[in-house]
Amino acid sequence: MNPNARAIATKIVDTIRKSGATVNYETETIRILIEDHKLSRAVAAESAERLFGSVHGHLKELHWSSRELNVTPPFDFSENDSRYLVSTDKSKPGHRKRRDEILTLLRACAWKQFENACCKLLELSKCTKFAIGTRSKEGGLDFYGLLHIGGLAPDKKMLFDWRVRVFGQARHIGKKVGKDALHTFNDQLREFSHSQGVAKRKALEWFASDPAPVLGVFVGLEGFSSGALDLAKQNGIITRNGVQVSEFFAAAIASGEMTLGDLEELVGESA
Repeated sequence: MNPNARAIATKIVDTIRKSGATVNYETETIRILIEDHKLSRAVAAESAERLFGSVHGHLKELHWSSRELNVTPPFDFSENDSRYLVSTDKSKPGHRKRRDEILTLLRACAWKQFENACCKLLELSKCTKFAIGTRSKEGGLDFYGLLHIGGLAPDKKMLFDWRVRVFGQARHIGKKVGKDALHTFNDQLREFSHSQGVAKRKALEWFASDPAPVLGVFVGLEGFSSGALDLAKQNGIITRNGVQVSEFFAAAIASGEMTLGDLEELVGESA
């Protein structure tokens, strides 16, 4: 079997995840060629020379793809020597453990408290107004908020009065959100955008009457099926899963915006 740079890069990342060690990707490439492809050290070193550039490129792709998903990558490139990959457990001590603790906390809470957590995310995202839905036939509107884009970029004069309404739904179920649920949400979102539907009647006046465009956000604790993700992408709906939500809260705790106790109190409140 011919050595594959992407497969080697993936295996290197798996090694970092399991061991938490700092590794030299060039040394790891040679090791993998010897152990998995049964090459002699001399042949492995020669083959690795031709693969180093591609392996490095795939490692950068894997690192960036995690960030695109708003998930902390399992490693960072060393600032002193980019051949070395530093486990996030070392560069950000305790981050993964904290994230996992938060995910466990979210899974253990009731669905109403999960909506509280999602609404808290709007506050952490600098929404100027935010609220929970009526929790009774609300037309898909579980949490919502008003985000002033100009406030996020005060030096950009063209954006000073731009804002967007965030129309959010939260699913606290023990399985992935399917395509049908996403389709229903898309219909509800479209109705609201045209000043129709139940959500229009149930939302607070400041949200229902604002003429700003509407952005749909669907938070599924256990993630989404591939069909649901495809439909969301086609319709401009933002999806977030439990790991991503836990990442957001872990980052907020690390930055001092809130404490773990704040979150525990939030998701432990009685509705």
